[in-house]
Amino acid sequence: MNTINHILKNIKSLTFPELFIEIERLGLKNTAGNFIRPLRKNGEKERIYRARPTRGKIFNHVSQLSYNPWPNKIDRASTPCSPMFYGAISANENDYPILTNFSELNQILRSKSLEYDEQEIAIAEFEVKEDFLAAGIIFCEKFLKKNKQYVKLYEEVKQNSMHDFNILTDFSNMFSYTEKDKYYDNRITATFMHFLLANNEKIDAIIYPSARLEGEGTNIAIHPQAVKDKLICKRVLITKAYMDKGYVIYDEIKKADTINTDGSFELIDIKDPRIHLGRELCLRTLYETIEHDK
Repeated sequence: MNTINHILKNIKSLTFPELFIEIERLGLKNTAGNFIRPLRKNGEKERIYRARPTRGKIFNHVSQLSYNPWPNKIDRASTPCSPMFYGAISANENDYPILTNFSELNQILRSKSLEYDEQEIAIAEFEVKEDFLAAGIIFCEKFLKKNKQYVKLYEEVKQNSMHDFNILTDFSNMFSYTEKDKYYDNRITATFMHFLLANNEKIDAIIYPSARLEGEGTNIAIHPQAVKDKLICKRVLITKAYMDKGYVIYDEIKKADTINTDGSFELIDIKDPRIHLGRELCLRTLYETIEHDK
């Protein structure tokens, strides 16, 4: 680490305002970014997926799935004064946003634990209705190898300004860390997100590879106002995940294909046996797969 080494040395003694000032002093001039548009290049609508564990709660309104419900929590891109909407997008043909959602939420799935677990998760599908700019925090080299679509952006910034490139690389590395890494600290990444929004009114979001999936998935953190103005929830799905020995089977159990104008919706049971498999069949399939792969 070159540009933020002194911040890391003093991180324990810095308050949020002091940390913000230290990041500002680094002198980042330009950030690289992509426009998230309503239509993808192939003509398909751009979708962003957001997930939450149900924890026994009844979901009946988009507000339960469209913003961070813990505004005082320090997260990868959220400070206490600036909570973010977290979701996943498909940045390439190998990106599966719902899998990214599950991996971000579920520690057992991420760690490939040998312990059995099952978890019910609510997933909201949002469509982009207006262009917005997402800064790309995509300069971590170990993840760049898995995200070839960002190579051109990476090379352009490197050619235009090594100073900006080094700063973005350092913070991209910070976004790639998890709890097991020495330099993992959400206060730095969250304050950097706050800095980007405060210093560039055109930026509404950031995109960054999923550290939980070792760069295989793509996360997006969006300012709540942009969610309100530029996204629309089109569908809600309740899915159950059955997990054991590092394997997982998903079962779709409820859905709402219609969202009312006030944001309310009514979940109905999925009765199609090709989609809703049921617990017994899911577990049988799970253990047959485990046995087959031994």
